[in-house]
Amino acid sequence: MRKQQIIVHGKAIMVSSALLAKAANGLEHPMDCYMDDPDGYGIYQPDPEKLKGPALKLVEVERDALLNDEDATITVAGKTFQMNPKTRAHLMEVINLYSASGNVPADFEWRDIDNVMHPCDLIFLVTLAEKRSEEERVIWTDSFAAKAAIRGVV
Repeated sequence: MRKQQIIVHGKAIMVSSALLAKAANGLEHPMDCYMDDPDGYGIYQPDPEKLKGPALKLVEVERDALLNDEDATITVAGKTFQMNPKTRAHLMEVINLYSASGNVPADFEWRDIDNVMHPCDLIFLVTLAEKRSEEERVIWTDSFAAKAAIRGVV
């Protein structure tokens, strides 16, 4: 297989001709790249359009990892509580169950991350859920902003 020397970011490298494409000016360059100088003296750059898909996917993967973090915690009233997806689902079930009656039983308790039980009412449980919901809103907002930046300027 034929190899050709090309300059990438100022360094000479040898590449297989199978990895090269021809530009409109007849010069060969790495596939999925463009030349910023049609004279052939430019630096090879990745094609921004071809980078968008993987970059968008990376944002989604990072966002989903934060939303599904098994080690997620929140701090309310100076106490840290576990807030992974399973705990969050259980919390929402408890809130829904006791919302109809307006409060939890008098002896109701919620366990913190150190397994210490804390007496609580429905307002405290809703505060826990609100705190995590706010964190998730920030995660989603950041991911939307990152995706918009990628779509607009990569």
